Amino acid sequence: MFRVAQIFAAAAHRVALSGLPVFRLPILRRLLAACLGVAMVAACASSGPVDNPVAQRLTWFSYLDGQDIKAACAPGTPSRLRFVYNGTWDSQVRSYDVTQTATGAEVEARVMGQGNLANVMVEGFNLLAPWDAQKAVDRIDRDSFADLVGALLASGFRDAPPDGDFLRSDAYYWVAAACIDGAYHWNAWASNWSRGSPNYIARVRFVDYLLKADATGVPYAPPQRQTLPPWGSRGFNAGGFRLQVDGDGLDIGPQF
Repeated sequence: MFRVAQIFAAAAHRVALSGLPVFRLPILRRLLAACLGVAMVAACASSGPVDNPVAQRLTWFSYLDGQDIKAACAPGTPSRLRFVYNGTWDSQVRSYDVTQTATGAEVEARVMGQGNLANVMVEGFNLLAPWDAQKAVDRIDRDSFADLVGALLASGFRDAPPDGDFLRSDAYYWVAAACIDGAYHWNAWASNWSRGSPNYIARVRFVDYLLKADATGVPYAPPQRQTLPPWGSRGFNAGGFRLQVDGDGLDIGPQF
């Protein structure tokens, strides 16, 4: 089930990390109230990448799940690929939406980092401007698109996802959802999974191909060695969340 209140909590947590009291953001409360209405829950499901930081966070888990790509996937439709990198939630998050074109593909890249409160006054009434993503759109040719798809497949993309495992917000992970030649699949690779797992993050082969098409100008923060405490134990980041792999996607009711 899509737990809107928990998605709001994750967005509010990110705001609070930068020192801006959440209760001073009435727009978040209004959006939460709207999304809590039964008839409005569908409005908090992702239909693809968005620029508004509030809408982005309210639909983030659905966006990771890739169900908008799955719903549109059919024989004869252009291939679509989505890659999301969690460089730990509070440090850097990158997303890439790649759509096949007649000459290759269009790559829409976004990078989110920690909010910069110095931007609040500059941006006037847009109180969430500090959390806007850096966005850039670039185009790649057919050979480059084929190389990217090949690198995704070489990463074990079409293998079975690690059903039941968790993606932790305080860990590094990549998620990919794609419709390739009319067939949909989803998979993930994480640093907190066993090094012997076929879904350990070191197995990914597509990062360099994405960065070549990334015009945001924001340096990539690669995975670092970590020793993560058990979930919920002493030393655990109480503001974090985790998502469980469920079949060919996510159970998008996160656990806090």
